[in-house]
Amino acid sequence: MKHKWRNCGFFPQPTALADPERVAIIDYHGGLQRTRKYGELEDRLNRIASAFTEMGLRPGDRIALIVGNRLEYVEALFGAMRAGLVPMTVNIKLGEDGLVETLRLAGARAAVIDPSCGSAAASAASACDIVVGIDAPNTDWLDYEQIIARAAPNFSAPKLDPSAPAMLCFTSGSTGRPKGVVMSHRAQMRLQEINGEWQVNQAGGILRGIIYLPMFHVNGIYSACVALSSGGLVVILPSFQPAQLLRMLEFHRITYFTGIAVVYSMLLRERELMQTLDFSSL
Repeated sequence: MKHKWRNCGFFPQPTALADPERVAIIDYHGGLQRTRKYGELEDRLNRIASAFTEMGLRPGDRIALIVGNRLEYVEALFGAMRAGLVPMTVNIKLGEDGLVETLRLAGARAAVIDPSCGSAAASAASACDIVVGIDAPNTDWLDYEQIIARAAPNFSAPKLDPSAPAMLCFTSGSTGRPKGVVMSHRAQMRLQEINGEWQVNQAGGILRGIIYLPMFHVNGIYSACVALSSGGLVVILPSFQPAQLLRMLEFHRITYFTGIAVVYSMLLRERELMQTLDFSSL
């Protein structure tokens, strides 16, 4: 899909304008099923971008996403990019020292924190100038839903050079210290253009993707961008549970799925279940 150049935060906008009632996200965080339609998502992304700007954050500022697998991660990601900020992925499984060091290396001015990520994550986030909490009882933090409700629904995107950083993704740190990888708006826009061509030629058009690995890994973010830039659906699972994932592939008629070697190995242990399910949509 070709996008009028603003920035990568506007990936979902064409579908929001054309078909606001289409479902963009289905989220199973907390054992509940929540949905966001494209029109709802568009409104919230504008408000999030407005809120961050009203807080004094400026294009190029780093904002840490210390959030589990839930739709708020996608909202904060695209909302921050829409404002010209640079959202950064944070491995929530690092200890407090590792989290603090990651935020320090990136120069994070702000953080969006999901308290369910644990006390170490909460402590590390509190070192930032601005902290926004999701479902957060901590009164020292700004409340995610309150800042969205109060923010302006209209937002004028800042002028950015296409080479400006869109995201800062950190490696896992499993073999050493996490390393930050800068991804530009130009590169991400071109990647989605290539994906659009692939979707038409190989996947039959609109995608239905699923996220089950931690969203601080680029795999999850990539799946969200692929689906939402094509007007597709992204299903978010809170964690990787092989039997649940297999059932969701069938139930939501998922068309696009990626995994790493250990994922396929664990799925193959569910052979009996797999024989009862229909994966013809994939």
